[in-house]
This record gives sequence, C-alpha cells and structure tokens, in this order.
Amino acid sequence: LPICCPSRISYLTGRYPHNTGAVATTPAGWCAEGIYWKGEGQKHSLPTWISGAGISTGIFGKEINVNDDSFISPGWDRFFVLGGTSEGHYYNDWFNDQGTRFNASQTQYMTTLIQAQSLRWLTEQLTARKRYFAYIAPHA
Repeated sequence: LPICCPSRISYLTGRYPHNTGAVATTPAGWCAEGIYWKGEGQKHSLPTWISGAGISTGIFGKEINVNDDSFISPGWDRFFVLGGTSEGHYYNDWFNDQGTRFNASQTQYMTTLIQAQSLRWLTEQLTARKRYFAYIAPHA
C-alpha cells in the first residue's frame, strides 16, 4: 500500500490505490489528480456511507494532500481540514473550516487547533446523544 495520501484515499474509499487515481505523493500523483478528490468516486466513500446511516461525521486535521478553502468533501457534517498542500507548518497555517478559510496565527499551534475543534464537536455530539464518527488526523 502506498504511503501518505494514496493510503488515506484507499482507506476512505475501500479501493486499492491503483483504482483511485492517486498513486504517488509527487505533484502529478497527489490526490487532486485522483478520482476521489473531485470525482464520482468521492460520493461513494466512508463518510457518505456512515452519514447515510444517520451517523454524524466529523473530520479534523489532514484529509488529503491538496485542499482548497471552499470545497467540503461529501459526507462530512463537520469539516476542519488543513488547507493548501498540507505541508505542516505547525504555526501560521490555514484550514478549510466548513468551506470558509481559517488562517491560524503565528501563535496558534496546528495540533492544538485540531484538538480544540474536534473536542468541541465531540462534546456537542455527546451532549445531543448522537451517534458519531470522528476522523482525527493531526499532521504530526
């Protein structure tokens, strides 16, 4: 199984990497080039299956290698993912927060932001007594 983004796409879709179109971590093989990123395959993935079963879904941290600041992947009720090429600057990075760009400051540590957002969402789910699936993937 390939490393990095192709592995994550394989996990999220249940497909072998060579069937997703994301086959390498080089720019030509990044997830932006794969079927999952902005294609029909993304509509048939772990978050859409879980959400379709009536379970709340949340993703926090790194989804794929290339994210923009407005696209929310199908199936996620809560979407807080690293933006851009997700290189992991740890400080002064940006996130796609529910389709809105969130620019972290030089004093906001990436992993702490991911933790705070995921804990806030998890608390909401527990308080509302909802079934949930949380995908938490800090860059570290």
